[in-house]
Amino acid sequence: MEKKQIIRTLRLAAGAVFLSLLLGLIMPGIPASTVHAKECRHEIFAWEEILAPTCSKEGMKARICQECNAILETSPIRKLEHKGQWKTTRASTCTKEGIRSFICRNCNTVIETKPAPKKNHSYKWVTTKTATCSAVGRKDRKCKNCGVISETAVISTKKHSYKWVTTKEASCTSKGISSHKCKNCGSVGETKVLDMKKHKWGSWQIRKAAACNAEGIKVRACTVCKKSESESIKATGKHKYGNWEVKSITVYGQTIKFSQMRRCNVCGATQRAAGQSASFGKQHLAKSYYFKHTPKSGRIVILCIDCHKSVTGTVSDGVVDFTRPSRDNSKQTSKNWKPIS
Repeated sequence: MEKKQIIRTLRLAAGAVFLSLLLGLIMPGIPASTVHAKECRHEIFAWEEILAPTCSKEGMKARICQECNAILETSPIRKLEHKGQWKTTRASTCTKEGIRSFICRNCNTVIETKPAPKKNHSYKWVTTKTATCSAVGRKDRKCKNCGVISETAVISTKKHSYKWVTTKEASCTSKGISSHKCKNCGSVGETKVLDMKKHKWGSWQIRKAAACNAEGIKVRACTVCKKSESESIKATGKHKYGNWEVKSITVYGQTIKFSQMRRCNVCGATQRAAGQSASFGKQHLAKSYYFKHTPKSGRIVILCIDCHKSVTGTVSDGVVDFTRPSRDNSKQTSKNWKPIS
């Protein structure tokens, strides 16, 4: 068997104990650490590492004959030194120490441990009770990591934040109330009275119409409280007159005097209108005159059948104004003409 194959085989062994057992089975009666060959004097030999040491397990080396490849003896190789670094295996807090461990980076064996100092508290003021305008608050100086409280302090009360608020609406029948009220705690600093509102009147309704000589009455009501009020309506002063009636028509020398009257259908008041015509040029007998009267307008036409002239009178501001006599060939025989008697 070649030397390299032997070394490779031995390196596959689990350890020195397994190798010793293997040598005992192959060469019984020969010590596990020393092997002698009968035919070779083993004058040329060399030490070969057959199992590399680690930091947790010893290695092994063998003295091997360079001529016959016989294993002459074996020897352990001491463990390697651990090669590690310090690591934090338990973090420190502000209430408990941590742990620093020196750990071998090859086998992960913990070689040594030492305590890590506690951390300082990280305090922060925290409001635990909010202050109001009627009660003080509280704040704690608290560690944000462990929650321990180092001190507490009182938070002063806040100032009232007042605002005018209508607590009772004014109406057209009663006054209202406005309160100076704190929007935070609801306390009232002062109050004031609100004036009553004006009525919201509806439209006027005629209860009694005004007449020419009498006042009327109109009423209206508030749309909110239903209160009503009334006012008088002035008399119109405008009479509702009926037709004109002839009161008198007389011959006065060369002229004609005329008067008429009409009466108000509502109050009975009367209105008169009178006038005198211009001269017809000469005096005529009364039987020579005829007239034609329009009751609605009060217009009158007077005709003289002797001189065949006529005048027309119309009402204006209580006076009957006549036109000057003019030629008129009308026949008095018409039924509209009436004699002056």
